[in-house]
Amino acid sequence: MQMDLNRIGLALGVGALLLAIPLAVLANLVTPRVQNYLARTSIRRLRKRLAALEAMKAEADVSWQLSLQQHILFEILVLIQQSLFMLTALICIIFLVLLRTFHAQIAAAFHGDWLPTILTVAAALLYGATAAMAYRLGRAATRHSTIHSNKGQMMLLEQIQDLKARLPAQDVVRAGK
Repeated sequence: MQMDLNRIGLALGVGALLLAIPLAVLANLVTPRVQNYLARTSIRRLRKRLAALEAMKAEADVSWQLSLQQHILFEILVLIQQSLFMLTALICIIFLVLLRTFHAQIAAAFHGDWLPTILTVAAALLYGATAAMAYRLGRAATRHSTIHSNKGQMMLLEQIQDLKARLPAQDVVRAGK
């Protein structure tokens, strides 16, 4: 029974590791589309989303711009950062698998279950902290890329124009004043 749980844990860990980057990329691609779709289902949400996009556009208008070379370097640094987080997560998973595999030997060597338990909790907390930091830095990188790159600003303008086209006539007149 213990070996089955180890195999299941290993499979889940490896699966999560392999799916982490594709799911993060998918989330960055889909999130604006989902937000825009939700904005189309209600006038109140449409106004709220449009106000948020226009505030982001106003911030982008007064901020600095990345040149093409700077943007490429920025993207490379983001990929390196994500790779380091994935490496840390992989090390945590390998450590947990090894720890669970040699649990009995470690417990016998240190006269009790306290060390394997502490090491398991520490590795799990490190894995959770790594995932949280990767999520936060990924969101920040996406936002900065949108604001400080020509491609991001063009995408922002397209979203604003698309949502403004869906506003009722009285709101378009108010927005034009």
